[in-house]
Amino acid sequence: MMDVSIVIPAYNEGKNIEPLLKEIKETFPEYELVVAADGSTDNTEEISRRYADVVLNGPKEGKGAALNHAFKNTKGELIVMLDADLSHSPKIINKMINFFNEPGVGMVIASRRLGSSEDHTPLRDVGNALLTFFGNIFLSTKLTDILNGFKVFKKDILGETGLKTKGFNVEIELIGKTLKNGYKIKEIADHEFKRAHGKSNLHSFRDGMKILIQILKERKGLKKN
Repeated sequence: MMDVSIVIPAYNEGKNIEPLLKEIKETFPEYELVVAADGSTDNTEEISRRYADVVLNGPKEGKGAALNHAFKNTKGELIVMLDADLSHSPKIINKMINFFNEPGVGMVIASRRLGSSEDHTPLRDVGNALLTFFGNIFLSTKLTDILNGFKVFKKDILGETGLKTKGFNVEIELIGKTLKNGYKIKEIADHEFKRAHGKSNLHSFRDGMKILIQILKERKGLKKN
């Protein structure tokens, strides 16, 4: 069994995060729990310190930057990442971890396409489908949901340099790093619940363009290997 760290990026998620942290600590007491509060100005940090082993709350830099800081402060050989808005259920975490018993697996993605979502609008559905389509073409993958923030991966894919992206395009950088390290990516069906409180910080067009550009960047990196 490999050591596991669970990392949760959480910007001003004080109304959502406590039930999630409580469930994780009760269900997985043996796993390290790290919260990246990313400059939160509400009570996210205060609540997180009641449950998490590590809480980071520097200046707000974006999801990717917050995750990068958090990953550097983890002890586990496997890293689980999931959102703080109660859209992801931790119940499937061990099922995802079981995939790493297979040789060559470096990442497991919880796929809303293989499962279902209560939080997708028609616009998000189309955008996700298009970006996944382009991702599969340019990265030579056969994935169904490249954008879901619920993933498990081997920490060694990060290397010494860690992550460079600061926004939501971090999802693509992580996939690119996994592929460049010669690992396989698996998917598992996931049901995405509707965000409990507040609204997403993702801006469909702006962040969608950054994700598309990141796909092209990762493609170039793959060609060099």
